[in-house]
Amino acid sequence: MQTLVKTPMGIFPVHVGYEKLKEAGLLGQSGVFDRLEVQIENYIPHPEKHGYLKYIGNKTVGEVRKRLEEYLPHYVKPIEGAENWKDRFDYFDLSAATVITGLKSDSPWPRCHGIACFVVKGANEGYYLHVEALKQEGTRQLVFLGKTFLGASTAWEVAEAIATILQA
Repeated sequence: MQTLVKTPMGIFPVHVGYEKLKEAGLLGQSGVFDRLEVQIENYIPHPEKHGYLKYIGNKTVGEVRKRLEEYLPHYVKPIEGAENWKDRFDYFDLSAATVITGLKSDSPWPRCHGIACFVVKGANEGYYLHVEALKQEGTRQLVFLGKTFLGASTAWEVAEAIATILQA
């Protein structure tokens, strides 16, 4: 029997059990699947201003990646004969970006005013998926990098899902 859940984007089949969704904090008070988004910033109730929140820093890159990997299967179906969404990519890896940027899994997500998810055609092969933090001073910082040989539409499908999850 297939389980359907209500999300802000519509009603979709879920590939994990109800209890697993509940444990992951993905069920709202009404028992429906109410969010598939990652909040990059961490806030606590403001100690001095009732009803306000206080920013205490960003989640780590590893925390964001973990949530992405949990949520992406709800947006991106595996290709025929594959086990999961990652089989669409030769790699989708923090380590690839680490070589370029020096970000580690325990690094805080870069302080930014936005996130860009886009696809670039490789110089001689494949398509690269970039997830970048858009900084206040007008610069960008690469956070995640993926590569696929399955065409631009595959890369854009995953880029769109990541943009939705990260509220880009």
